[in-house]
Amino acid sequence: MGLPSEGPGRAGDYNINILFAGAHVPGSPFRAPVRAPFDASKVTCSGPGLEGATAGQPGHFRVDCSRAGTAELTIGIASEAGARAEVRVEDNGDGTYTIAYTPLSPGVYTITVEYGGQPVPHFPSKVRVEPAVDTAGVKPPFGATPGCLGGVSGGAVGSRGAWRGVSGCTLGSWSTPWGAIGSQGVP
Repeated sequence: MGLPSEGPGRAGDYNINILFAGAHVPGSPFRAPVRAPFDASKVTCSGPGLEGATAGQPGHFRVDCSRAGTAELTIGIASEAGARAEVRVEDNGDGTYTIAYTPLSPGVYTITVEYGGQPVPHFPSKVRVEPAVDTAGVKPPFGATPGCLGGVSGGAVGSRGAWRGVSGCTLGSWSTPWGAIGSQGVP
């Protein structure tokens, strides 16, 4: 009686027949699930959602399992207070996954990424979720062009005291210790 020199060539459910004197032993054939080999240490994760997030807004990151074999990907994201983020996993069809999660409250969250039930490198990991900022009540200064705030990323006060920025909006009437500037357009 010989033993097989190597296992099955692919994943699946197999029957194992064990015979003694030409008859099956009790319980034979035995069912044996064979899973494809995988290596969770070859999974990589990247993206801005691993650096931080904002409450109520989706954070995103990518998980690359393309070199790790076939296994189940499991993502868990929960705050220290026990609040769970809403998580959506999109299979890109090439061994990579796009993860979108929406934490509903600010705080420190733990992101757990497992492949085949095993943690992947650098996980679990912590991420800070900042509170959402409501800007609905913010009004530009008198005379400023709506939408102008945040658009000026640099500039200088020229020789005549006029603010010269880089965006091209009206900043309104401003005064300095040297006197009123007046309504100035920024080129």
